[in-house]
Amino acid sequence: MNISFQLFVHRLIGVLLLVLSLLGIFVLLHHPTLAGSTTFAVQASLKRISSAIIWVHAGMISISMLLAICMKHYSQWRATKSRAGAWSSAANEIFLIGTVALCLAALINGFVAPAWLEQLAVHESREGIASVLWIFNQKLTMWGGLSMLAAIVFWSQDWCWDSTLGRKQRAIAALQSLLAIVTAIWLVEQSAHLGVHAMQALWVVISLWLVSAGVALLCTQSKSAPAPALQA
Repeated sequence: MNISFQLFVHRLIGVLLLVLSLLGIFVLLHHPTLAGSTTFAVQASLKRISSAIIWVHAGMISISMLLAICMKHYSQWRATKSRAGAWSSAANEIFLIGTVALCLAALINGFVAPAWLEQLAVHESREGIASVLWIFNQKLTMWGGLSMLAAIVFWSQDWCWDSTLGRKQRAIAALQSLLAIVTAIWLVEQSAHLGVHAMQALWVVISLWLVSAGVALLCTQSKSAPAPALQA
């Protein structure tokens, strides 16, 4: 693979990380919420927002999968640049686990649970199964979020132990690691009910690191480009 193509791939992945992170925030800001204290009221609310539920969750699944691919490239790139590259390799595996968990949670919340709720008017005995789906969704969301936050801590350690980086970059990594740990503690405390606002806050924290990774790709590759030959 020639240098110019490598630089193009780095730029593309860097831009994708920036765009997808911001796009994820935009999509989650349009996440609808069900309203109603009775099954009938919930079903009426579901009919009004059914299309929004589908596109939001389908969008987040697609964005999460693309981000996992981008971060795999980032981790491979960091593994070749840093003596502490093992941190990035481990982080990539943990992030992938978190991605799968959150995608399953989105699949349940965006497609399976709404379809089940629509059937409650005909089969009231299925209400117990709907409750089980909700609990399963909450557990997947929590463990998926914790996995992604753990991956951020690992990626941050890769930066902190890289002596080739400047103090400012290593300080930013340390702060993001601390933020991920604090967010993980808060997420566990919110585990009884992880609502839309909790997911939005979680995604903002994750996006901060993804944006940092994208900027790192864009900045480092330009410095690594070969210098032009001096004319005799």
